[in-house]
Amino acid sequence: MKRKVFLMLIVALLAVATIVVFAACNDSIQSGDGASGNSPVIDVPFVPVTEGTEGLQFILYDETSWEAKHGIDISGYWVTGYKGDETDVVIPNMHEGKRVIGVTEGAFENALITSVNISNGIKYLGIDLAEAIFYSCVNLKSVTLPQSLTNIDTIIFMNCPSITSVTIPANVSEITINPFLNCDNLKEVKVSKDNGNYYSDGNYLYEKKTNKIISAFNVGNSVTIPDSVTSIGDQAFYNCTSLTSVTIPDSVTSIGYYAFDGCYSLTSVTIPDSMTSIGGGAFFYCTSLTSVTIPDSVTSIGDYAFYNCGSLTSVTIPDSVTSIGDATFYNCSSLTSVTIPDSVTSIGSSAFYNCTSLTSVIIGDSVTSIGDLAFSDCTSLTSVIIGDSVTSIGSSAFSGCNSLTSVTIPDSVTSIEVWAFLGCNSLTSVTIPDSVTSIGSNAFSDCDSLTSVTFEGTVAQWNAISMSIYWNYNTPFTEVICSDGTVSVG
Repeated sequence: MKRKVFLMLIVALLAVATIVVFAACNDSIQSGDGASGNSPVIDVPFVPVTEGTEGLQFILYDETSWEAKHGIDISGYWVTGYKGDETDVVIPNMHEGKRVIGVTEGAFENALITSVNISNGIKYLGIDLAEAIFYSCVNLKSVTLPQSLTNIDTIIFMNCPSITSVTIPANVSEITINPFLNCDNLKEVKVSKDNGNYYSDGNYLYEKKTNKIISAFNVGNSVTIPDSVTSIGDQAFYNCTSLTSVTIPDSVTSIGYYAFDGCYSLTSVTIPDSMTSIGGGAFFYCTSLTSVTIPDSVTSIGDYAFYNCGSLTSVTIPDSVTSIGDATFYNCSSLTSVTIPDSVTSIGSSAFYNCTSLTSVIIGDSVTSIGDLAFSDCTSLTSVIIGDSVTSIGSSAFSGCNSLTSVTIPDSVTSIEVWAFLGCNSLTSVTIPDSVTSIGSNAFSDCDSLTSVTFEGTVAQWNAISMSIYWNYNTPFTEVICSDGTVSVG
């Protein structure tokens, strides 16, 4: 009798334990509980996988510390690294009795792995931007992404040249930026037919809601972007080194940040009249690009947009553009001339830095400021006409322009900043308007040929200017000619 009771107790305890485990582990994983908040697509039954590859490293985050930061529940274990020897890796969904929720930044960076199988139940590959989880896994050929996955963050597979195919699961509702940078042999990106957020046509991965190109792959030399596309996403064509020409349809209104970065063979691009903005770094390091016509619809050109486009010989900036960003034409060493229209109000720092073939510049009357280093080291620049609205000439704005022989400074200018004309050793004369109230240190230093400086105000006004004693260091002139006399300078 005692034995029978004991056996009944054992059976009862096992039944309770089974119910607890089932409740804890066999609930469904639903899509859309990630940062985007999309509604569920499919349910994924949770099947515990406890055996992972030896060498995986984990960290446990609690709900309180993470919900406050991200607004979602990502409490549980996260894979933070791998120190094992196996090349085929299995990431489990359970560790020490708790759920494994995701994989953190750089967890497998430079790992010599060939395949990764990520178990269902894992929702997140990264949680912030720039989560280079598999960065430079040069031998990685196969990745199995779980149906429970909700987000794929930036540069997750960057520099994984051995990957040829990737399938995006049904529940992915957030892909921030092209996750396949420098995946040179990627020929195919499939998307689950049940995914309501993204689709692929064999050459591009798209966001369904906006028809934005997220990633380009297997595109060949010449590309005509489909008419259905409304925007080109950030880094979408990153390092497509064989791409020689791109035709962008009228449906596209914006080009994202660094969209064509590193397209070294790109020689021509047609930008349609529908375009309103060119994102920062859009054609960064497109070193073969020879000419660009920017349509009248564009109002802003972002920072670094044509950075280091060393073959660019001409560019037309339309009257619609109101600002030229920082380093927009930095090191465009073949650019020979540029006219900045009256619509432009500001020229960013280093905007035309080291444009060594640039011979003349006309700055429109609406420009109010010339940024630091804006035309620095433009060694062929011989003349500059500065518009009547400019109030300040930035630090080193024309430093190192050693062919500059003449410059017209309008009477709207109130400050000439430090090193503004440093090393302009072909400059022979300068007229400074009486509107100037400050001249920075070394503003005209090392101007070896500068023999004549005229100030349009009185001696008293000159003496009232705030200036460093080194404003004219190592220059040959010894006096400033004012309207009512001269002032000796050291």
